[in-house]
Amino acid sequence: MNYVELTKNYTKEKKEQIISLSKLNKLEMSRTNCYNTKSLNYFFNLWHSHFPNNKQSKTCESCRKAVVKFCDLLAVYLEKEMIQPVPKKLKNKTKKVNAKAK
Repeated sequence: MNYVELTKNYTKEKKEQIISLSKLNKLEMSRTNCYNTKSLNYFFNLWHSHFPNNKQSKTCESCRKAVVKFCDLLAVYLEKEMIQPVPKKLKNKTKKVNAKAK
């Protein structure tokens, strides 16, 4: 799955919301073994906006698992994307500066 294509039009707020709802849902699952209702509704809406031809039902256990897994993996991707490493161009410039100073 190409997360870059899926998330290219996401705002920073939407990315943060997906991440926070994913964490909230995981916490709820670990405490009560039930899905967080707000998270589940948001995840299904997100799923249907990306994949309108792949209908999933909240009443189907395997459908819920698939949608939540997709959104959890998407949240992991978004978290990694937000923590961006220093670009290579900047790394090369700092090495040249340090080499000249010696």
